[in-house]
Order: sequence, then structure tokens, then C-alpha cells
Amino acid sequence: MNALTRRSLDGRDCRYCLGALLSLAVAAGAVAYGLSNQDVVTALGGLLFLPPTVVFAGLGLRGPNVRDRD
Repeated sequence: MNALTRRSLDGRDCRYCLGALLSLAVAAGAVAYGLSNQDVVTALGGLLFLPPTVVFAGLGLRGPNVRDRD
């Protein structure tokens, strides 16, 4: 089984969860950096990473597709 196509036992795809964690870390870092340096544009720009975080988490935590079932 290829490491890129491997899924956990309950059908969740952990590659998307990893992307969600990475984008959440970037968002948190940008907001923290912007607030600590009084840079509102950077802090608000960091919030733009939150929608992809939600999408990646939703894709990774959902069960297998109907097409994936055999």
C-alpha cells in the first residue's frame, strides 16, 4: 500500500488533516506576529488561512466516499 494513498482504519484521510494543522499554524503565527508588532494588515491576513483550514479538516475527517467503498 502506497504511503500517499494510505488511510486510517476508520476511513479518515490524514493527509488533509496535516494540511489543516499546517494552515492553522500559519494562521496563528501570522495573527500573533501581527498583533505583537501592531500590524493589523498581517493579523487580518492571517485570518485568510482559516477557510482552507476548515475545508481541509472537513475533507480529512469525513468518512470514505461512496466511490471508495467496494
